[in-house]
Amino acid sequence: MVQLLSLAMTTQISRVQQRVGIARAMAVNADVILLDEPTSALDPELVNEVLDVIKDLAKQHTTMLIVTHEMRFAREVADEIVFMENGNIVEQATPDIFFTNPQTERAKSFIQAKVDDIYDTDFDKIVERRYMNSYKWKDLKAPDIDKDIYPMWVADMEFKSSPAIQRQMQERVETGIFGYETLTPKYFKVISEWLENRHSYKVDASEILFCADTMIGISTYIQAASEVCDEVMLLTPVYGNFFSTITGCGRKVLECPLIEKEGRFTISLELMEEKVSEKTKILLLCNPQNPTGTVWTKDELKDISLFCKKHGMTLISDEVHYEFIFNQAQHTVAASIAEEVGVMAATVISPGKSFNVPMLSGASLIIKDQKMRDKISAIMENLKYPFAHAFVEGVTIAAYTKSVEWLEAVKYYIQENKRIFKEYFETHFPQLKVVNSDSTYVMWVDCSGLNMSDAELEKFWRDDCKLILSHGSEFGTGYSQYRRFNVACSKLKLEEILERILKQMQKNKLI
Repeated sequence: MVQLLSLAMTTQISRVQQRVGIARAMAVNADVILLDEPTSALDPELVNEVLDVIKDLAKQHTTMLIVTHEMRFAREVADEIVFMENGNIVEQATPDIFFTNPQTERAKSFIQAKVDDIYDTDFDKIVERRYMNSYKWKDLKAPDIDKDIYPMWVADMEFKSSPAIQRQMQERVETGIFGYETLTPKYFKVISEWLENRHSYKVDASEILFCADTMIGISTYIQAASEVCDEVMLLTPVYGNFFSTITGCGRKVLECPLIEKEGRFTISLELMEEKVSEKTKILLLCNPQNPTGTVWTKDELKDISLFCKKHGMTLISDEVHYEFIFNQAQHTVAASIAEEVGVMAATVISPGKSFNVPMLSGASLIIKDQKMRDKISAIMENLKYPFAHAFVEGVTIAAYTKSVEWLEAVKYYIQENKRIFKEYFETHFPQLKVVNSDSTYVMWVDCSGLNMSDAELEKFWRDDCKLILSHGSEFGTGYSQYRRFNVACSKLKLEEILERILKQMQKNKLI
């Protein structure tokens, strides 16, 4: 006979500990425990106490059925979520799937409505950055600047970092000492675990080299894997800083344009074969692709890897946007495919973009070839590059171990912004072609349908719409009619910007 223990929790705080004690005492004999709203109206300390009891019972393999409206609590304690409405089961899934990828529209709307309760976030709140020392907002500090201008260019988010990262920063500041620091083994272990658990890419901690930022890692690798005047192939349009980094290393940029198929940018092996030469030593890849939002498939990555093998090239993959993947697309670490076909590869990652801490987190250069790692380490040593700043380790660990819920929440918010942006353009001004994007929080827009010259187009966006956008020419030759929009901002601000564009389109008789 199955024994049931049913505890209906009330708001009488004085009786909570008594019921907790009963739960502890009877759990040994109960096959199933039913808990009705166990954390309702409790203060934080008592919520934690109840949570500890439930965790203890779970360790004893006690089956519990818990009814609750508190989503943060449900996400933390549940093995399975059953979402009900009007007595009917709407959706059933593990917490990870239910809270990050709900399958029904009802569950999606419920989670969006409760997102602040689940993750302690407020992405709708507008943070005033105009007077901060922000690179993204730098143009607006000029005294004669039009104060209505809004920056949508540099890829940083208009959201506060996760509460865990903020707490870690506060604790570190309170020490009051910020001398030279080195990284502990825990730093590299956390990164290794993140890659394996979240991206199915197994990396030994010894295969990770710390870099002050992404471009330092890339430039160091370029110097180690090629000679002065060698060529580095770029699949354009691509992140603009690649160009200056390559030339700054004394190498030559070899542009190979992507092709557009059904609104998605992809590779052309024919064009790559036409462009490559015996001087081409490296292919520098953006994975996922910035600015187009393409998430490379395993087949595409295999084609790229086999191309590199055929021509004796090494592959560098910049994967800093790898957490922002949408629409059921799947990110694959490029090196995992390259290694299968025998191509030397390097991966550059950072929590900077994912957790909005680009100036706090540093980057990781991941190389499995021991000789290449030693060569790069020697270059860094010659540059007198032994230290990390005081916040790198704590911020990185707080991001990867305590901020996953925040990351999933911000992804959900950004995905909605991307949908709003694309649908608005398609509805109100279809001559502005928004490229299909399965990743990142930037949108790549073909403006050639406006039939403007490059100068007229720039005037329209800057002077008429009062927007600072990333100019298409930054991303490669032939893209001056494109603009990149950063939609990682408040939904209210985004809607305001879209209405602003609509008014200017109407005013200029473009629709």
